[in-house]
Amino acid sequence: MSIRKRGNRYQVTYRVPGEATPRTETFKSEDEALIREAQIRLAKKNGTFEPPVRLAKGKIAPKKDVTVKEFLDEYVEVYGLKKWGNSFYTANLGLIRNYIIPYIGERYVSSMTTRVWIPTIPCFWNSLL
Repeated sequence: MSIRKRGNRYQVTYRVPGEATPRTETFKSEDEALIREAQIRLAKKNGTFEPPVRLAKGKIAPKKDVTVKEFLDEYVEVYGLKKWGNSFYTANLGLIRNYIIPYIGERYVSSMTTRVWIPTIPCFWNSLL
């Protein structure tokens, strides 16, 4: 296991049993790399080490059970902060907090189908009146 400086980043290289090529993880600071190296050493020593899932470049690992609230929070953080102006951002954040999250915020995104929505819509509209 080793830590190498690559430009302005630090790379932790380690071997995983059953794989021919070593794994690498890249970090912004040397401290982060040292912490990760210590985590890997400790997990290997305890026998609990599981390497991160390897994905194709540019792919993001999907979360299995994401609620509507978690999805919207991440969406606003990733998209809203970069693309929306201040007034549009605060207006949309207010709409999400006041009208979406109280009604369907705790439901899982994967369970949202038209069968779920059709009975919900009249209750939602009646609550607004």
